[in-house]
Amino acid sequence: MSVGTNDARLPQMLEKHQMSYVKRGLAAGIFSGMTWGLQGVLLNSLVLHFGPFQVTTQGAFYASLIAAVAVAALHDFVASCWILFFDTVTGRIKEIPRALKTKPGRLAIFASIFGGPLGMGGYCIGMYLAGVTYALAISAIYPAIGAILGRIVLKERINARVWVGILACLAGAVLVGWAPPEAATSGFQFYLGIAFSCGPAIGWAAEGVIACFGMDMIDPDIAIWIREFFSSVIALFTTVIGISIFATAITGGTETLIDGSTYALHWYTGWKMFISAFGNVNSLIWIIITAASGGFSYVFWYRAINMIGTGRAMAFNVTYALWSVPAGYLANLITSLYGWENGYAATGLVLVGVAVITIGAILVVINPKELFQLRNVA
Repeated sequence: MSVGTNDARLPQMLEKHQMSYVKRGLAAGIFSGMTWGLQGVLLNSLVLHFGPFQVTTQGAFYASLIAAVAVAALHDFVASCWILFFDTVTGRIKEIPRALKTKPGRLAIFASIFGGPLGMGGYCIGMYLAGVTYALAISAIYPAIGAILGRIVLKERINARVWVGILACLAGAVLVGWAPPEAATSGFQFYLGIAFSCGPAIGWAAEGVIACFGMDMIDPDIAIWIREFFSSVIALFTTVIGISIFATAITGGTETLIDGSTYALHWYTGWKMFISAFGNVNSLIWIIITAASGGFSYVFWYRAINMIGTGRAMAFNVTYALWSVPAGYLANLITSLYGWENGYAATGLVLVGVAVITIGAILVVINPKELFQLRNVA
């Protein structure tokens, strides 16, 4: 009798285990959005205000563009160090050489070109020029662009719900970029920042499409390390040096700061900023904290994909634009401890736009009726 009773309980025990597993996956998806929203705020409000990156607060437009892409490369490099430490602790580090020899490993490197130089580079420039919430909101339309790229490259169908989501993302982007915040010093710079913020929307969408061709065959924690490490290396030799050369050519090698002093620019200025950051205590502390938030956001993201599927994971991940709002006000409190006002504020229009983009992105990736359904998870 006891055996029969136990057999009768097996389906209930299995269902309870599955529901617990999915709940953990949903939590991982939420944490991926929270940590990425926090990462963006910390990059913009703290990392760019210390050490070699202080030019962003001194009215140096071209030097600040270099600082932004140098910070992007620095973030990915330090994030790769965090993930390498995590892979070492969990015993996965020995799989890295083998993974790099495979086709999926090479695809991960190829994907890092779009996710790093184009994605993170445009992301950091967009944050500097337009503000963190604006840049995050525009970048959050990447699921819509991914759906369009999937239709073109992977021949995936786009149904009516997805089209509604795509249009909602575009409408939200228009609301976000309709007018600069009151604190913006230049309308031109704001709209230029909005344009650069399209870089991560395109880059991260392309990265996702490329990933569909084979990265599922690599351990997610190994794929994340490959992506972060190679995106930093590729960025150092493309966007960092490229924008340094461009800025040097435009300014003639000298830029005047807001206080009347000058700042020398060279083709290696971005590399110099990258290396100098390791010698500044405040800069190093905040890039380590920020890269931990960004790196483990990817860990949570890939865990969520494995546990609840790409659609639901993405639906929670794109909420990072919403999370950036409370994180921005938190940054106001932190910067006050250093003696300056961060000045973060979100206008009503941008809050509406962020909400519309989030809803649109959810419609693109999943049927809302299935979002919190915990049974029969594929």
